[in-house]
Amino acid sequence: MEPVYLVNAKSVFLKRKDELLRSGVSEEVYQESLNLLYEGFDSEDYKKLLDLIGYIIPDKVTPEELIVYLKILFRDFKKGKCGFLNSSSFEQTFNEIVNIDIDKWFSYIPDFIFKAAPTQFSEEFIRLFKLSFYGIGDCEEVGYHYSCVEVKPDFIDISNKDKAEVLAALYNHAKPVGMGVSTYNPRPMSIEEARAILEKNGTSFGYLGGRPLKINLEESPVCVSRYNSDNNCVGLAQKAISSCRDITPITDGKRISLKDDKEKK
Repeated sequence: MEPVYLVNAKSVFLKRKDELLRSGVSEEVYQESLNLLYEGFDSEDYKKLLDLIGYIIPDKVTPEELIVYLKILFRDFKKGKCGFLNSSSFEQTFNEIVNIDIDKWFSYIPDFIFKAAPTQFSEEFIRLFKLSFYGIGDCEEVGYHYSCVEVKPDFIDISNKDKAEVLAALYNHAKPVGMGVSTYNPRPMSIEEARAILEKNGTSFGYLGGRPLKINLEESPVCVSRYNSDNNCVGLAQKAISSCRDITPITDGKRISLKDDKEKK
């Protein structure tokens, strides 16, 4: 497979106005692009963090290479010491924001890449970012079974699922809409976090973290029609729930015991 590159990567992060204008982008389009990139995250600290990334990366970078640079920068912030470059401008900017909540601001980087980079690059980068920084991967775990039992259109049987895992999956697949952008946090939700939310807030959700869920996990089957419609994606809930592990394996639409499953192997 051919590697995917982000070209003009420095300009993407440093937002070099002169270079963008020379490339034919109008002043109006330039300003609109900035408003879009910073939507919901209009912080000087956030902008300085993006500048630091622009300082350290080459002008042509793959998702894998960008992850490596981010890991090194993240490590320096955790140590509270700039060890990446000897550039005075880099060190000055680093020292200005060395005490920021780096976990919080790093969690916004995938959203920036989603808005600023081509789709193929951003999808691969976000996948690697989740895996590298949060340990969240797309691969199914060996030894577990996965399924989505739809008893009728947009009614999903979750009686064989961990509700916390279902909530986390639905949350992570949803996108912010409308005013939800102002409270949106792109950081993925873990199953443990979802379990704590269920214990504290119950099973009915309208919006959570700026994302429309419109769902009640109290009983099974669960109606997911409003979740799909509010996220403007047919079958999105089905896709999310199918990524959740079955408590008991299912074969040909029928639940089977772990004992029976082993005997058939």
